Amino acid sequence: MLKGWGPLFNLSMLQARLRAGLLDLDLDQHCWVATRGCWNELLKLTWTPGHHLRRLLLALRPGHHRQGGDFVNAQWCQDSNGALWACDAYRVHVDEYNDFRRTPKGLAYYVKFSIDESGALCLVLIQCHLDRYRSRA
Repeated sequence: MLKGWGPLFNLSMLQARLRAGLLDLDLDQHCWVATRGCWNELLKLTWTPGHHLRRLLLALRPGHHRQGGDFVNAQWCQDSNGALWACDAYRVHVDEYNDFRRTPKGLAYYVKFSIDESGALCLVLIQCHLDRYRSRA
């Protein structure tokens, strides 16, 4: 964990690019699922990055929980090739069957990502799954 760090990436900017169609998560050059574990979780959920992940990311609120946001922490994460990525982790309760509307009674999802800015903007997805951890509010 990167103690004392807030979000590393501008979530509002990421969401604006998703809404404008400038970041298409169906395209490999815009979204890389970087771990086998994440692929397995997406398969369990029967999710595609371009539809389900996009809606989940758009449901997130910037900021820490104490500020009304969904940010959990920033941490170093390893992809399946062994490379390290500085990532932001978020947790949100949504109803995926009701257009990913936020609801306290919805299932909790956990998503962890980085952004590869070595060329064109690309979301590096490290984890996306039903929440297995207790909230640390």
